[in-house]
Amino acid sequence: MVAIVVSFERKWQRVMPLLLVAVGGSALGLYLFAPDFIVLAYAAGTLVVFLYSLAYAQRRVGGLVIPKCMAFLLISLIPPALFVMGVVPESIKETKFTFLSGGEGVALFSKEFAQMRDILTGVAYKVWKEHPWNGTGLGSFGMDIRFNLVDTDWAALKPGQAGALNGWMQMLAERGILGIVFFMVPVVGLVMAWSMRAFLSVRDVISSKYHRFGDLVFHPVCPLGFIAAVLTAACGFFDHSFWRAETVMVVAAMLAMAGSAFPAVKKADEESVTEKK
Repeated sequence: MVAIVVSFERKWQRVMPLLLVAVGGSALGLYLFAPDFIVLAYAAGTLVVFLYSLAYAQRRVGGLVIPKCMAFLLISLIPPALFVMGVVPESIKETKFTFLSGGEGVALFSKEFAQMRDILTGVAYKVWKEHPWNGTGLGSFGMDIRFNLVDTDWAALKPGQAGALNGWMQMLAERGILGIVFFMVPVVGLVMAWSMRAFLSVRDVISSKYHRFGDLVFHPVCPLGFIAAVLTAACGFFDHSFWRAETVMVVAAMLAMAGSAFPAVKKADEESVTEKK
């Protein structure tokens, strides 16, 4: 949505076909391959970015830009919708629709998933208590499962289960407190830098004598990095893939871009010159 708004703002007609493919492909991939609760989490984040981007577009471009953006978004979703209707098996479509529509008896997590998560989280907590600082080593959680499960728990797990369904607890078990601190330092630093840029930008707008509420709507890239970091951290409570190198690099890049997209902070001499004018 951010790319769509920016393309309308800067009149990048040549990138429109690429955006159609990118938006449609991303929606189809999320629908087919992501777990249902991940789809819900990212749908909520997408809604926030969508509304914020439309507010920015109306402020910067005006006119009929909101209907144009929405029409473009709907057109980009037609090919994946046709693919789902014609190719995806009915059983998958029925399951997805029942879950996403909140059908009767549908829970956010199945009983089997909740039971497996509780068992594996208990194993991770036990291992971490025994090795609190350094953990048992990267990739060792599969062995931790085999040495710490009781016989009655094996029936609830899938064959070959090697990862916890709580990524943060698995990270503590494998890396310990020191490992999770080293993992978090770069991301926390980027989040702090983003927060400082956001605070200074909002302060500059509010301290201006002629500010308007619309001036607080910054470039739509600005909130994108923070939302990505929050969603990734939240999904880590139900999956352990969030610490993969490519995931961390994408989140770090989005945080860096989001922070740099805020307006440059005004210095004291610049403010005095502006007031004199």
